Amino acid sequence: MPASPKIDNRNFETILQEIRKLIPFYTPEWIVSDDKDSGSALLKIFAHMFTGTLHQFNLVPEKNFIAFLDMLGVKLLPAAQSRAPVTFKLSDGVRTTVLIPAKTQMTAQSRGGGDPIVFETERNIVATPAKLVDLYSVNNKEDDIFLAPPDFLAVEKRTPFSARLVRDAQQKDTNLFLDRTTELKVGDILKIGETHTLSSFEYAEVGEVFDKKVTIKNKLSAKYYTDTLVEKVLIFELFTGSNKQEHILYLGHQEIFNITASVRITLEITGSQIELLDSNSNLVQWEYWGGQENKPLEWYEFDSCTFESGNLILDKKNNDEIQEIEINGIKSRWIRCITVNELPERNLPTIKDIKVISTPLTEGETTTGVSPDPAAPAVTLDHCLIFNNLQYEDKTEESKTSIDFQPFQPLSDDEHQALYLGFDAPPLKGLISIFFSLEIQAYIQVNMPRINWEYYRRQNGKGEWARLDVGDGTNNLTQSGIVEFLGVQDFAQILHFGKSLYWIRAIDINDKFQSLEKVTAKDTQLKGFAPTPKIKGIYLNTTWASQTQSINNEILGSSDGKAEQTFKLFKSPVIAEEIWVNELSTLSADERRELLGKPFVNEVKDNEGNTIGFWIKWQPQEELLESTAVDRHYEIDRTFGEIKFGNGTEGAIPPIGSNNIIANYQFGGGERGNVDSFEINSLTSSIAYINSVTNPEAAEGGSDTELLEKALERGSQILKHRNRAVTKEDFERLISQAYRSIARVKCLPNFNDEKKSQVGWVTVIVIPRSSKVQPQPSLQLRQTVEKYLRNHAANVVTSPKHLHVCGPIYLEISIQATLFVGEFDAVPFVEQMAMQKLNAFLHPLTGGDFGRGWEFERLPCLSDFYTLLGSIPDLDRVDSLSMTVRDTDTNRVWQVMPDRPVPNNRISYAFALVCNGKHQIDVKANIN
Repeated sequence: MPASPKIDNRNFETILQEIRKLIPFYTPEWIVSDDKDSGSALLKIFAHMFTGTLHQFNLVPEKNFIAFLDMLGVKLLPAAQSRAPVTFKLSDGVRTTVLIPAKTQMTAQSRGGGDPIVFETERNIVATPAKLVDLYSVNNKEDDIFLAPPDFLAVEKRTPFSARLVRDAQQKDTNLFLDRTTELKVGDILKIGETHTLSSFEYAEVGEVFDKKVTIKNKLSAKYYTDTLVEKVLIFELFTGSNKQEHILYLGHQEIFNITASVRITLEITGSQIELLDSNSNLVQWEYWGGQENKPLEWYEFDSCTFESGNLILDKKNNDEIQEIEINGIKSRWIRCITVNELPERNLPTIKDIKVISTPLTEGETTTGVSPDPAAPAVTLDHCLIFNNLQYEDKTEESKTSIDFQPFQPLSDDEHQALYLGFDAPPLKGLISIFFSLEIQAYIQVNMPRINWEYYRRQNGKGEWARLDVGDGTNNLTQSGIVEFLGVQDFAQILHFGKSLYWIRAIDINDKFQSLEKVTAKDTQLKGFAPTPKIKGIYLNTTWASQTQSINNEILGSSDGKAEQTFKLFKSPVIAEEIWVNELSTLSADERRELLGKPFVNEVKDNEGNTIGFWIKWQPQEELLESTAVDRHYEIDRTFGEIKFGNGTEGAIPPIGSNNIIANYQFGGGERGNVDSFEINSLTSSIAYINSVTNPEAAEGGSDTELLEKALERGSQILKHRNRAVTKEDFERLISQAYRSIARVKCLPNFNDEKKSQVGWVTVIVIPRSSKVQPQPSLQLRQTVEKYLRNHAANVVTSPKHLHVCGPIYLEISIQATLFVGEFDAVPFVEQMAMQKLNAFLHPLTGGDFGRGWEFERLPCLSDFYTLLGSIPDLDRVDSLSMTVRDTDTNRVWQVMPDRPVPNNRISYAFALVCNGKHQIDVKANIN
């Protein structure tokens, strides 16, 4: 707020001159000189003292204003505590559950030095020795199963990786040539291509890692050009992806498939819909395992496949040897039929009987109209396996005894898309706690999904899925939170996805989740879908911890029976407190009996059963003006830990007694508690069988005690809006005052929850204080803010539910630039500086020209980046510069050139805020 006007503007020199002018009239005998004599010294001392008095006098308006706000009940807002999930790891070999009580303390080291930062768990949990070992996402509609990325379930920090292709990758290639391969390892999952471009993208598993080259386990399904983005998958997006699961029929015979030359294999198959097993149906592909000295061992496609007269004819027109390989523990020579396209919903092939005839193939011979050689014997298979839903089944007996079986079996058991969690042991005994770390996404109430949780059990010898009662802190997998359940006793092991584990599943019962890679956010809202959850991590044995310390039974003092007694807690700022008063001396036996059993009463007896204390918990009030003489109320200033009781008229006076007022309270808070992930790592006291503790996510929400200047500004605003939201500015100020963890607020009148103009609606955009690239409010924060506004806004907005709280739409700004330097040695330095400057400049909250963040509706210009990059030392010139803008709401992308600006009608600028994209900086050295 602006400084108060001064009552007297005179300074030291002015006062000194005025005194000099008055001296001849009052003390003419005093001859004033500029010499450093005693008279001049006395004169200056007086002037200095008078200046100090004027300074204090000029503070009177501000002090009066402070007293006025204090009379209105405006107090400094106390520090707020940060909060983080903490994961407990059991010692190796532990076979029993371990109780971790509430208020267990752990610490993080302070970045700026000083005392360690203490956190306390908020509630009891039971740490289970069972381990979460597998995680699968199942999309029954697309017949897809997705396994979580490697090391996804490990409690460790993951390092992002991205690179670019330096050479075109052709369809069916298994090699990727990248500009870097550091930090990659075998088993990593790569995403090739960019989601927001019109080109395709797919996932591939790393087989081998070389310098600048990576081999992948599956052949590419499309061509990718030089400079295509390749990223390591760190986030598990449920129910979506580009790779279909494979359904496979394996046929094995040690003798008849012992082939080293051109051959015709005739399969005599009886059943229904057998024609679908023909490669020409575009559903399947027939392959053999083999190769020669100059060819690697892998699955090769037969040269031709024909369905004639009820027989399936496969021709191999080369000298490759069909070699031995072990499939599901069975070593033999194998051919296989693998699906290459999506299975039809009905009329899948059914096999009743299958025999094999192998005959040499004459060069130039065709398959049209050909029948198998009558002299060639038809033999049954040594082995027949099917592979569906990531697990094998042996169908050898069925293939020999004319028992029908389906080689390809889709996800028929799953009626809805689901997330499967596999444990190596049953999580039993006590309250099991699992933390889900999810990316923040926008959900509207009408499209909220509903998740049912189930576990697999066995009762009366029969296995079945049963309902699992959970406390769902994730709000149906739409926000980060903890899922809790009591470990049940009838967990059963079952083979699922090829793994015999104890399974829990979360079912999207209404099939609401839909990938935004398939529909835009706008279409999602219109069609009633919700964005699929993007899981950053799942952590067992995890609970919430707050940056607080608890103190119990601190003696505040003794009541002397006087009005308006005040006491001070030993520690502050105070987060929460309970004030107990011993009223044994003033309550009769009947009054005590009437109060017994109430939650706010604690009776203390000695060994002989005599009552020696009757403690009653008093209640806090913002002010005591409306309290009566019998109300057990008190006021508290949590910033300074000061407690004030009533005067006997406005609030009761505690009865006279010695040490009869005690407090249980928590203190702490402050921005220093906003520590990064994995920085909480030390228990203050050991717990048996607990090996370590850490926080998989950063602690957030901490803020320091409010500054006096901010409190005065807030008090001025309170006088204006009186805690009621009427104008646009009222909405913004009320939220800023109530939630200091929110960095930016913008109110948009007459915008509905679909970001469309509609009279009578109010949409509020909030951005939490964060260093993330795209800070977004959590669903819990949005709901809290909305609830707060409903209590402070007009009923014409709240009654029809025309109030919407959301996060911003981010415009990802990606810079493509070619820079020239004078010396080769300067290339890495300039490249690093360019990336640092771009990332700092484009941060939505701390970027911009002056480090104050970006305003809504403002896009940077190309000239901004010429100036920014041109300030880098050792840079000769910016040779070329372009900017790509991606609207994260619609996934649309525009290339911005000097003659090609972003179309004004394509972006909801009112909601838009810029952020960092993926920059491409090419630094070259001048050769001349």
